Amino acid sequence: MELSQIIKEKCISFDVDLSTKEEVFEYLVNQLLEVDIISSKEKFLKALYYRETLSETGIGEGIAIPHGKEDCVNQASIAFVRLLRPIEWESLDHKPVQFVFLLAIPNSENNGIHIRMLSELARSLIKKEVIEKVEKAKTTEEFLKVI
Repeated sequence: MELSQIIKEKCISFDVDLSTKEEVFEYLVNQLLEVDIISSKEKFLKALYYRETLSETGIGEGIAIPHGKEDCVNQASIAFVRLLRPIEWESLDHKPVQFVFLLAIPNSENNGIHIRMLSELARSLIKKEVIEKVEKAKTTEEFLKVI
């Protein structure tokens, strides 16, 4: 699976001034709604917040991968935001987060696509040089080449 095929260019943002997890969720979910990845903002937000109650989505090194699985998701996709400043987030290393990859997964996906998305993303992001390039990316094209 190529991550660049499921990350929507219109859902990639750099240096956005958000200060809470709630603001990040609102921002990214609105982007997914605008490009018809999801059909209900309320349902998808509910799925995201439910998932957050299960365990941390901050994987460390300033990265969070929140995700939601819901019927309102029209196709598996990833939205990304690089925050202007790191924000508090429940994270495995107890450090703030600056890079958020939000995964939207249709409830109908029974073939483990979300597990593949998560593992592919995590495999890519454990490389220090990848994070450094994500941090320096200025365009969606640069970002997609890194991912």
